Amino acid sequence: MDKSTAEAEPRRALLLFGGDLCQKPSDQTWQSQDRTGPGNEHGPIFCRNRIVAASKLYLKRPVAIIVSGDKADPVVGKPSYAKVARQEMIDRGVNEDWIIADGWARDTFEDLMAFAWHAEDIGLTEAICLSNGYHLGRIKALVEHGGPKNELCHLRQISMSYLSAEEIIVNSDASLKGGIDSMMNDPRMQDRLSFEEKGIADIAAERYKWSNRRYRPSTA
Repeated sequence: MDKSTAEAEPRRALLLFGGDLCQKPSDQTWQSQDRTGPGNEHGPIFCRNRIVAASKLYLKRPVAIIVSGDKADPVVGKPSYAKVARQEMIDRGVNEDWIIADGWARDTFEDLMAFAWHAEDIGLTEAICLSNGYHLGRIKALVEHGGPKNELCHLRQISMSYLSAEEIIVNSDASLKGGIDSMMNDPRMQDRLSFEEKGIADIAAERYKWSNRRYRPSTA
């Protein structure tokens, strides 16, 4: 996406956080993790909700979308998460020219470092952080802290808001509430919630494990 597209709205963008992929049992192609995804060592991810919610927001009112995620792993043939998320949004009706896919980040703080770079490069004045509801507290805590070397300073200088993917989905179609509730009631969610709560506490106590990588622009 070029800068002129990103600037069509008052320099406003959705910041779509990275997740993880799994292979479809039917044909082994890679997809974002939905309710059947294996999650990771910290519990379920349900990152498909983020993609669905971003697409719904775009279709309601077009807005630039910056999606972050890790790089491809050629050893196992795994593509970049950001590349797959980009295609899944296109398949849901998002214009590809409105999407920036960045394949550098490996965790939430690195997602934010990538977003901070793009926000400054594009000249954003407003950014909307979009992720699962369970994730938003730690995202907000990271932005408010700013990072050990003030890596997120640009995000702290613009208008920031935080949206729950699950709330967007249910608000768009109340019949989907049952499915969302079943995800949130997954027994594995306790591990995920504990991980998020510990992260928030560690940020406040200055013992968070920060990435020491320096951001480098990276296409997915």
